[in-house]
Amino acid sequence: MQYDKDYEEPDPIRCIALSLALIYYFRLPTKEDNAQRNDHTTPSREKLGEILSQSIPDFVQIIQNELERFVNTDNFVIPHGVAVNQAIREHIFSIVVSIITRTPLCIIGAPGQSKTLSFQIVLQNLQGSQLSTKEFCKCLPAVDPFFCLGSKYSRPEDIAYVFERAIKREQQYQQNRIDTRCVVFLDEASLPDEKKMVLKVLHPYLDEYKVAFVAVANKSFDAANANRMICVYRSLPSKDDQKILAYGCLGLQTEYEQQTIKNHLDVIIYDLCQGYRKILSSTNIPQIFHDRDFIYMLRELRFELSITTTDNEDTSIGTIKPISLLRALEDNFNGINQNEFKELVKIFFKTIEENSPNFCLPNERQQEKLYRDIPTILQDSLKLDSKSRRLYGRYKLIIDESEDESAINLLLQTGILDSDRNRTTIFRMSDFSDDINNELRNVEILSTIKLCMETS
Repeated sequence: MQYDKDYEEPDPIRCIALSLALIYYFRLPTKEDNAQRNDHTTPSREKLGEILSQSIPDFVQIIQNELERFVNTDNFVIPHGVAVNQAIREHIFSIVVSIITRTPLCIIGAPGQSKTLSFQIVLQNLQGSQLSTKEFCKCLPAVDPFFCLGSKYSRPEDIAYVFERAIKREQQYQQNRIDTRCVVFLDEASLPDEKKMVLKVLHPYLDEYKVAFVAVANKSFDAANANRMICVYRSLPSKDDQKILAYGCLGLQTEYEQQTIKNHLDVIIYDLCQGYRKILSSTNIPQIFHDRDFIYMLRELRFELSITTTDNEDTSIGTIKPISLLRALEDNFNGINQNEFKELVKIFFKTIEENSPNFCLPNERQQEKLYRDIPTILQDSLKLDSKSRRLYGRYKLIIDESEDESAINLLLQTGILDSDRNRTTIFRMSDFSDDINNELRNVEILSTIKLCMETS
């Protein structure tokens, strides 16, 4: 696959380096990721890079240059608010190569690391020579996706059915000489029950290469499946990569916008990233938060960055206020007890105060009045306008441990939930063993919940 017009003839060194990166280099975690997981046995990307550089000088730099040359805003339409960071580059590059060569691919990483988003970006861009927006994508085949959502209720025959449909459609495209590739996209690939060996059905399809296959998962496949595909392991973002992510979520990803940022805002953005990294490694905070929580917090803070233009066409960007950060933390880093949440807030603010002494909340006595209770947080979230809800609104999970449905009754009494049965649907799930294992009933409830979410 030739994608660079600067080179008339393929460079074998570049081709070999990219092949090694896809098969081996991208499969490994970074040194920092190993340290955070306390893993002293798995070799790191850095170590492999050193070894390969003995035969291919500057191997790591070659790969980085190729990724930047391949994935950029000249070649792909990237949605506003999405940062073109290392994760996006590696994912898009791997997905495009996988689809064109029909080589099975699995992207492995924690929630919120742009796995599904990257596939959606590829899908939106690869529309064929007539419909693709970018000239680069006009040279690539169109993509016809076949979606399959993994769950603990997934059955081998369900996955096989999706593959057979994709294979049949692919054959029709080939017979009619239509330049379109069918791709089976398996989301949440780590959820099917391993004990039932559901994913064993993949083996013949991965061996035959009749259609492209892309899976995203939160953990690695078993060796039998992993050895049949390219595996991209998504390590925790580096400090620089996380800052790029933050700029993108705040809507500041262009070079021009970054040049107009006041220095103290730049410092605050960097310290927000540092504070988040401290949260992930803190022993006092439950390990339930992921990049998606950080991303939605930044999207909410984006509304603080008002952009004004003077008569001289000078642009200035607002700053982030302490109270706005507290509100964003309440909305996105909650679900833990009050003391733990206050400790989380303290970590963020102390990190920022180290470089911005004036960035602080009032004294402790006044702080108590600033914190919102859970009903107020829920009530405020339901008042968001359509634009705000689209950018940073999130579904809510309330865990009610009472025996008499106190939480639901409170939400109805305070008007947070509409008591009109046409507006609010309440599902009650039994904890009797026969009911818990009733897959048909559970699937029925999940399907109805999805319908309610889609219809608001």
